[in-house]
Amino acid sequence: MEALIDWNLSSELYDREEQRKLLTAAYRRRRKAGSKPELILLTGRSGVGKTALAKSMKTWVEDDWGFFLAGKFDQIQTPHAPFIAAVEEFVKQACLRGDVVVEPIRKAVLQAVAPDMDILLEAIPGLSELMDGTQSKDINCHEKLPSGPSFEVGVGTERHAYFASAFCRFLRAISSRDRNLVILLDDLQWADPSSLEILSSLLNPLLLDTMEGLMIIATCRDNEVSCHDNLSVLLRKIEDMGTVITEIQVQNLSVNALSEMVSSVLDLRVSECLPLAYIIHGQTGGNVFFAKQYIKTLLEENILAKDPSTGKWIWDEAALLLTLPSATDGQLDELVIQLLARKMKELLVPTDVMEVMKVAACLGTNISRDVLCHASAFTPAQVSLALDLAKNKGFVTYDSEKGTGHWGHDKHREACYSLILPEEKAGYHLEIGRSLRKQWPTETVKSNVILIVDQIKCGLAHVESIDEGERDDCARLFLRACREASKASAFGTALSYAELGIELLNPRPWRDQYGLSLDLHSTGAELAYCTGKHDMLNVWTKVVVANARSVTDKTRVLMTQIVACGSLGKIREGLDLTLDVLGMLDEPFPRRFGRIRVLLELYMTKRALRNKTEEDILALPQLTDPRVLASMQIIYLMFSLLAMRNLDESGLPALKLVNLTLKYGLSPIAAIAFVMYSVTLVRLGEVDDAARFGNLAITLSQKYPSNQLEAKVRYLFWVSIQTVASPWRCMLGPIMDCHQLALRNGDTEIAMVSVAFHNLFRIFFGDPFDEVVTALVKIERLCVAYGQLKVLTVTSCALQFCKNMQGCARDALKLTGDSFNEEEKLAQLKAENVKTIASIILHLKFMLATLLNDYDAADRLYRTNKGGFKDFLIPFFTTYHTFLRGLVSLDLSRVSSGRARSSKIAEAERIVKRLNSLMIHCPNNVVNKLHLLKAEQEFCHGRYSTALLYYDKSIIYAEREGFSLEHALACEKAGIMLQAAGRWIDANNYLTKALHLYRSCGAQLKADRIDMLINTKHSLPV
Repeated sequence: MEALIDWNLSSELYDREEQRKLLTAAYRRRRKAGSKPELILLTGRSGVGKTALAKSMKTWVEDDWGFFLAGKFDQIQTPHAPFIAAVEEFVKQACLRGDVVVEPIRKAVLQAVAPDMDILLEAIPGLSELMDGTQSKDINCHEKLPSGPSFEVGVGTERHAYFASAFCRFLRAISSRDRNLVILLDDLQWADPSSLEILSSLLNPLLLDTMEGLMIIATCRDNEVSCHDNLSVLLRKIEDMGTVITEIQVQNLSVNALSEMVSSVLDLRVSECLPLAYIIHGQTGGNVFFAKQYIKTLLEENILAKDPSTGKWIWDEAALLLTLPSATDGQLDELVIQLLARKMKELLVPTDVMEVMKVAACLGTNISRDVLCHASAFTPAQVSLALDLAKNKGFVTYDSEKGTGHWGHDKHREACYSLILPEEKAGYHLEIGRSLRKQWPTETVKSNVILIVDQIKCGLAHVESIDEGERDDCARLFLRACREASKASAFGTALSYAELGIELLNPRPWRDQYGLSLDLHSTGAELAYCTGKHDMLNVWTKVVVANARSVTDKTRVLMTQIVACGSLGKIREGLDLTLDVLGMLDEPFPRRFGRIRVLLELYMTKRALRNKTEEDILALPQLTDPRVLASMQIIYLMFSLLAMRNLDESGLPALKLVNLTLKYGLSPIAAIAFVMYSVTLVRLGEVDDAARFGNLAITLSQKYPSNQLEAKVRYLFWVSIQTVASPWRCMLGPIMDCHQLALRNGDTEIAMVSVAFHNLFRIFFGDPFDEVVTALVKIERLCVAYGQLKVLTVTSCALQFCKNMQGCARDALKLTGDSFNEEEKLAQLKAENVKTIASIILHLKFMLATLLNDYDAADRLYRTNKGGFKDFLIPFFTTYHTFLRGLVSLDLSRVSSGRARSSKIAEAERIVKRLNSLMIHCPNNVVNKLHLLKAEQEFCHGRYSTALLYYDKSIIYAEREGFSLEHALACEKAGIMLQAAGRWIDANNYLTKALHLYRSCGAQLKADRIDMLINTKHSLPV
């Protein structure tokens, strides 16, 4: 009887017009330029038709020459499974459309992802079909030079962001307004942690803003997600980043909608099937999937049938009501599983067929004939028979030629799995894992290790049945799986494998399984840090330190502990640990040292470098001594900690690294050693040598590439060295390149630091404050999302500065408001002894007081925090602060007398000489500032005509270099001077120009004050 039904008709959507309108509107939004990042979330219980609703878009997407792609999460939580499936489907669809479609896509992908194609191909092998072998000749963007020993601080803690960035750039390359891309992620409630992080990266506003034409839809069983689940945490996180989440609820069908579906299925008028629909609705609650399965059951049991004589549908109402109890929402899932399980027991015979399908249910959503053959004792013929029968009965979708398929619906798999007795389930999984491990060749085991350990993991309730030899083998499998999951950036999953591997070790592992125990504990500690499980990190670090047989065996886990201290702001604790480890490695480092020790090390370093050319250094041998490499890694971590606390102290580890490189040879850390040395030279005023060794560092980073260090080297080169030697406006592009490189390499710290300082520089240049505020708000969200709290402090302070200048603060001179609280933050940084960030806050506060003409406040701030202004990591801040201090001194000299006036004038003269000395490196950065200070000097001495000449020069150079804020400031100062000289018309001309400039950059507070000066009939005090 079921053969008389056209089930394709039941795939139509009923009572979903409103939801389809919302989907259509969202699709149109994503096609518009500049649309906000958005996640479309279809929520509802299992079986209500969420997936069918999403897939109803497929036709209109393909009519627009777009691509509709789908991937599905499953309860086994295979890392990145839906993303891999979606990309592989894209490759198939693109290849079917021919070279006219494939060639532009291939070129776009190569251009966007070429340097990182290897990481994508490793995770998504099917992508190689699209690239058509071009990766071998096109992807290598630099010569493959010999590299030294691998440099790892931790486990590559940001590899996830590295993969996520490559994946985002791939999607950006293949999607556009002319080539729409819709990705459906089915069953998001089962997403593994690493996939959730990938989704978070895809919805990152800094990345998705430029992904025009990309639409992400996810389905989710909201009744299976609590507010504390990883998914709930992710949704809150992406909302905090500024991403829009559009939830579309999908409910069970009403009686009327269900009667329409029954009408289509049975080919009856709605009025005729309404009584039947009422009964079905009462039994199934209107759940679409349940209703279809129920109708099939009624047909199979002849409770619903056609009268042979009349050809009309008839049903036995009493029998209908006895088939199932009436369903409530909470019982629907259980009832549909009971119904399907009953059908399977009746239809999947003989016993062998049912046993094969039980094994398939244990293995997850996807079905493979080859895997089933090796996972059980059944022959290929028995497996094929079972799969063909299950296909014929509608339980699975299966291609017998390819030997692959999947369950028709999650509920089919769940029903089959429910037929295994609860006390037998662990045994089933354990035997499947054993069979796959024993029957597959070694290479196949290696490539499918995740599948195998997931089965063993589910079977560990039977761990007592595993002998010592098998436990050892399983522990090694878990270690291998841990590494494979880490490669895929699935750190949460990898950590669970490390925990289980440690559990499987025998009672005396450090005696009998030393190497395995060391690897599992060290890898586990790194993964604990990656996933924020600091208590677990501490426990495993102590275990390794107590049991490791050598210092080098302890170094790996101790390095992870040091990195964790830095991320948690425990600077003192991290420094103490670095010193302890260096002592263990016989590389003594003074616990206390001052300027004399740094100067002595500097002398030794310069002596060692004397007469050495760049070619001599590049010709040094590779570093091969593991003890020395470990020592250099620790010293680099020390530099990172000291740079946050005290820049004067950070010079010693930088110099030490250079000396160790010269003594023992080159490694990836050599690049960071020489760029750190260059930073030290800049602070000493040796700019030419700093530029020379900075360029050498760039060359070394190319010769010995390191994903973890490359962005750091380039960032330090540009902000610490080139700020002296290059025009500041020209730095903005390279700094954003550092941001993109850091994102690509997974270095979230440098990615956030570089984009934050990029916008900080824009403030100094006088770019429109509203644009900068928009960018800073976005960066704030990202800093929270990525846990970059130190960068968040700088960003929030800069944001508050902008708001003050816009006139949106209660106290214009205090960096306190909705975004920031200067007193609380400075007290916190003082307690943590983090001087470099405190110096930036003090600089912005000093700049604010100076621009708002409160020179007494600026002077008090400098006098009471004089030492705090010496900890600028970036020379740009030193130069800018020096310039502002000159303005303050000269303004105060005009309202002072006697010795105080002479002192201020002398101080200003020293500052002018200092700026004059910087002219030889890059006059573009200082010439307008120098002329403005000279103008103020002439004003101070009452030489108005000469002063005006200097003001005009300052105005010309500020405009030429794009320093809008200084351009306005020079016009303002000239206007004030002319007012003092009684030249009111000329004064108003300059002040009006300043007014327009301040307004154009959004400094409304300054504009209002200038407006009050215009047409004033008194001159300011001189």
